[in-house]
Amino acid sequence: MGLIGLALLGWQGAARAVDVYVIDMNSSKSSYSDSHILRLVTAALDASSPRYGPYEFRVARLRMERDRLLQEMLKGELVNLSAQVTSAEWEQKLTPIRIAVDKGISSYRISLIDGRNQDLFSSLRTLDQLKS
Repeated sequence: MGLIGLALLGWQGAARAVDVYVIDMNSSKSSYSDSHILRLVTAALDASSPRYGPYEFRVARLRMERDRLLQEMLKGELVNLSAQVTSAEWEQKLTPIRIAVDKGISSYRISLIDGRNQDLFSSLRTLDQLKS
């Protein structure tokens, strides 16, 4: 078996790196095994694994306040993935991936009014009318 055969054997034995994703427990809510966020992330990772390779996905066992979570994500050791409401600071320091993990509900704005003023609001048709 010449040098080419040894090179091929070495190449075949090389393991492909496995990406490890650790999501914070806060993103997974209280029942992380049944979280729609975890199912969404797992589905995205499964769909991308033929192109990007195998992965390992786990939930961090620590609950963290938002400030500590940011610091831990910057380190990338205890947690490297989170489903959070973004901020300018987070987007400056981390890489945002925009997915409506709450099925878009956070994109809706709901206004509450005093029911005694319903007739005033029912007659509104333009933004200028609402502003006044």
